[in-house]
Amino acid sequence: MKSWHSVHYQKMICTSRWQRTRAAIMARDSHLCQDCKAAGIVRAAAEVHHIRPVDWSGIAAERERLMFDPMNLVSLCSPCHRERHRQIGSTSRKAQAERDAKRDAMAYEDLFGVDPGG
Repeated sequence: MKSWHSVHYQKMICTSRWQRTRAAIMARDSHLCQDCKAAGIVRAAAEVHHIRPVDWSGIAAERERLMFDPMNLVSLCSPCHRERHRQIGSTSRKAQAERDAKRDAMAYEDLFGVDPGG
């Protein structure tokens, strides 16, 4: 079963809005990895990272805000991007499953006004 992240995030990441946002962030950051730059290293950025992961929110409007908010985005090289995800545990299947369950419970409560577990 695909998680919210793999379905909805992929839809948003394929939009022209995301491509424009990504290009603007790369330009803002001079196409340089901001973590390397902070360490005194000059390295080209290859990816744009969401500082607060989009899928951490259970509310659709908040996910969209996080997705496109320039203050939530930073240009990184691939190794720094992997390290950021490792640090927050977002690459762990267990962590992803826990976030999915929490998000699903929040969505259920928003929709029906009750906690699905109680």
